[in-house]
Amino acid sequence: MKEENLMEELRTFPNNKTMGEQSKVEIEKAIQEEARKRRNHQPIKQSSGGFPFKGVVISVMSAAVLFLAGTFLYNEIQLNEGVAPLTDNSGSDDPKPSIDNEDPNEQETQEQTPEELDKQSALEVMETFKTTFVRMYSSSDENLKIPEAQSIEDIKEEFRTIMSDELAEWYAESYYREENGEVFVVAMDGPTWLEADIPYDLEKISETKFKINQERDNEQLGHRIMSYVLIYEEGHWKVDDIETEVLE
Repeated sequence: MKEENLMEELRTFPNNKTMGEQSKVEIEKAIQEEARKRRNHQPIKQSSGGFPFKGVVISVMSAAVLFLAGTFLYNEIQLNEGVAPLTDNSGSDDPKPSIDNEDPNEQETQEQTPEELDKQSALEVMETFKTTFVRMYSSSDENLKIPEAQSIEDIKEEFRTIMSDELAEWYAESYYREENGEVFVVAMDGPTWLEADIPYDLEKISETKFKINQERDNEQLGHRIMSYVLIYEEGHWKVDDIETEVLE
């Protein structure tokens, strides 16, 4: 087929075999380049018994260009019809890599599931709870003002590092007051802390919730069970609630 005929066929490619304009341009460029080379080629005089080597090379190159153009067109048609293009799979028996279908929610759940809390770790949480509260409360000056806080929200933010949102809010609003952009301590008895030198039990409620139970019996508290609820939140353990049960 002459180049001009092939060019015309490309331009009138059937609509039901839609081919992108860029594809046409690339093939047209290849054919035009080959046609230019062939026009510029000068015949070579051959000596008697000689072999037309350059002519054969150019013919082979022309055939290669037309073959590549035809392959490109065929693949374009197959893609537009929803059929996978021809590829060379020779020498490769390796299966396609499988897609990781792991549920991201399941992975996130695994990351949020902590190692089981033991008694020593629970004690450390309670010590941090006490230290955080006492440090903030005792930082008040002679006027009961907390210099480092400009609002109750500052107190809550500090408490949230070791308390749940609900407990942090309760302690901040119970033990502090805000007035004219300043924060003051409210004088009252502090929480009942876990006593490290008194036996206590660690009760597992769930993977992310434990309860520390400690029996107390003194004049100030009377005879009761103090329970401290710990939850796993935002990547670490926090105190969520303090419960008390009076014993007869």
